[in-house]
Amino acid sequence: MGLTAAGDMVAPSKYTEAGWYKYGPLPGNKGNAVIDGHVIGPQGQPGIFSGLSKLLPGDIVSVIDTNDQKTDFIVTGSRNFSESAKTKDVLPSEDGAHLILITCTGTWDQARRHYLERLAVFADKLP
Repeated sequence: MGLTAAGDMVAPSKYTEAGWYKYGPLPGNKGNAVIDGHVIGPQGQPGIFSGLSKLLPGDIVSVIDTNDQKTDFIVTGSRNFSESAKTKDVLPSEDGAHLILITCTGTWDQARRHYLERLAVFADKLP
């Protein structure tokens, strides 16, 4: 996934798919790999990240890339942040290999047709 004209990460076009932020590292490489996905579909169906809020510290998340290579991560925590939060305020340190899973959460703004907050789940690559 790239960036919108406003500089925001493009959301996946399908609610059943997640998207990797292509300007960051691949999951498992040093730095902060970001994967974004929808929490809900256009008719209220569960999105690919509908269960993201249930992940707890210590849970294992696996990412399988297009070459069928699996990388495991351990969840270290999560937090909600405003849709207007700056990237530097959301991402952890660049040291190590991190995974950040992001979806929408909070109050639905009917007029603007989107959620007012984001949920980020943070995980570190397992050795």
